[in-house]
Amino acid sequence: MAEKLLSDDKKEKEEDLYKVKKVPYKKDDMETVKSSTKENDFVVITEDFLVSGMQSGIGCNNDQLRLLGVEIPAKKGWKQSLIGKRISKETADKFIALKGIHKKADRKKVLENEA
Repeated sequence: MAEKLLSDDKKEKEEDLYKVKKVPYKKDDMETVKSSTKENDFVVITEDFLVSGMQSGIGCNNDQLRLLGVEIPAKKGWKQSLIGKRISKETADKFIALKGIHKKADRKKVLENEA
């Protein structure tokens, strides 16, 4: 029973991590925004959001990093440079969906199906 309560709390916390926040659109945001279906459907990147998309909380695959605009190979401080930036809801969903997918061909399928 306690495990069920913990898993419910964890699920709610994960859902809160990438809820769409309605924010006013600014011209300066173009550098941090990938293709968005609506001007104000954004997710603000937080450390919790990044960790939720990482395999075992320690790393992302290259496709995830590219989605967030990180140059490969990622340089020291890449996580801190992303915190507070806005990305589209679609990009956030793809980032989470790619968690733990190791084979490049499988990641490609996820990216194509999500598009």
